[in-house]
Amino acid sequence: METNGDARPDNSGSVDAEDEKKRRGGCGCWIMVLIILAGGAALSAWLMGMIVTREEKPLPGEVAITDLGLRYVAVPGDFSNLRNPSIMDTAAAGRGRELFGVECAICHGPSGKGDGVYGATMYPPAIDLTSTRAQTKTDGQLYWFVAHGINLSGMPAFGKDYGGQNNEQEVWDLITYIRTLQPK
Repeated sequence: METNGDARPDNSGSVDAEDEKKRRGGCGCWIMVLIILAGGAALSAWLMGMIVTREEKPLPGEVAITDLGLRYVAVPGDFSNLRNPSIMDTAAAGRGRELFGVECAICHGPSGKGDGVYGATMYPPAIDLTSTRAQTKTDGQLYWFVAHGINLSGMPAFGKDYGGQNNEQEVWDLITYIRTLQPK
């Protein structure tokens, strides 16, 4: 067996060639990581640009997509099919009207059109409760939104179980009143 000057066997440089192949493979991984990071940074910059240059009104399609999400994703299944026990109770509608005036009108306006002092300037704006979008929600969906609130919006929770101050009957009274609102 032949050896070179440093007492290592001479393998005609095959070890160095293998090391060089391994090093080159590592470069490809780093390049891929850099490309992914650069893409993520570009996407983040684009999204931040959209947020900073926001219009005062939702973008086209944003309302429809959000409504679908609220109807079918945000509301737990066991709430979707709840029925209002006070739907035909005119006294419940009267109590709901009083609560609405105190707790809801500041955002939704006195007639529920979303034109209250705060509602018109919020993003997303307060929903027009007389609209088809609001009136076609089930009793259970409305109950969930009023009792639980809507995350990432100005809609707070009004139900005691979720940090609000109203008991279950008072939330149903509000739903009963909301059902009486008509477009004008």
